[in-house]
Amino acid sequence: MRLLLICLLALWTIACEEEGPRLPTSPTPAAQVPPAVGGATAADLSGTVVEIGAGPVEAATVSAGNCDSNRQVLGQTETDASGAFRLTIDASTSVTTRCIFLSAEKAGYVKTDIPQLGTPPITIRMQRLRRVAGRVMEVDGGPLQRVTVSGGGQSGATDENGFFILNGVGRWFSLEKTGFVTRQIQVPDGQDLDLQTIHLQRTIKVSAGSHVTGRISSSDGYYDSFTMWDESVFCSPCKAFELETGEQDLDVELHWTGGSPLTLWTVYGYYNSTRTAPASPDVFNLRWRAPADTFILLVGVRSNTFAAQSIPEPVYFDLSIKVPPPVSSATPISSPGR
Repeated sequence: MRLLLICLLALWTIACEEEGPRLPTSPTPAAQVPPAVGGATAADLSGTVVEIGAGPVEAATVSAGNCDSNRQVLGQTETDASGAFRLTIDASTSVTTRCIFLSAEKAGYVKTDIPQLGTPPITIRMQRLRRVAGRVMEVDGGPLQRVTVSGGGQSGATDENGFFILNGVGRWFSLEKTGFVTRQIQVPDGQDLDLQTIHLQRTIKVSAGSHVTGRISSSDGYYDSFTMWDESVFCSPCKAFELETGEQDLDVELHWTGGSPLTLWTVYGYYNSTRTAPASPDVFNLRWRAPADTFILLVGVRSNTFAAQSIPEPVYFDLSIKVPPPVSSATPISSPGR
């Protein structure tokens, strides 16, 4: 069950009905409010709200908020028939405001928050909740029935052939089935679409003494953790393993054939932090120590995109988990990076 924590970030997002990843932790530039002078206007914000892949959005509520306090609404208006809006923020009500962000919302759309960048007019692009279809297959296997498909407050299940249709999807939805790794699927911006085939991996549990042989292929999923997301690093394609350490450090040995180089991540802690062991060029093995607080191993190809990534050919691997030798006779072993 702890493997589900890998997807905590996306689950939290979907639960909040924002249906998208949280913003990076690095600060994003926002509208700087000039110092108030008497009753002078501090900010005049205008622009247009449009639907991604379509036209203007009428009757969308556009709000201006204080970057330092999301609860403080500085102004609010609605778009007209052409999607246009205009907000005037008076200095007398925003004298202590350092910067402003804009928010647009309307029933049937994903709420959109943006920093107010540059000079008006501003364009806010909203994603409509749409119909998504697809088919769920097991990695290197056949169709999966009774997979729970949920997103945007809606849920359903795959039929006996693995097919599903889900309405009300924004930018994310989840796939969940007992005995398989839960996946959060990012949906490209746009209108209704058919995602074709999506693969689920069976849950794999490993502990001291385990030896697993397998392969990484384009059918494997993509996974991340909180720290990986912040660093814009993802495992894709990737295999996920539940590691039972027995509260002791364990040695992990990974060997693979040529082709795409593999990276090994360990996930630990409440916030799903990671330690990383990348391979050097032309090296096809890793040997390192997983600390006792590790509960997930990710083995796969390093990627900078949270999306499915294809590789030219499958990479075959051997993964072994061993109890470290006594300290007196231990051979040097690499320590994981952070």
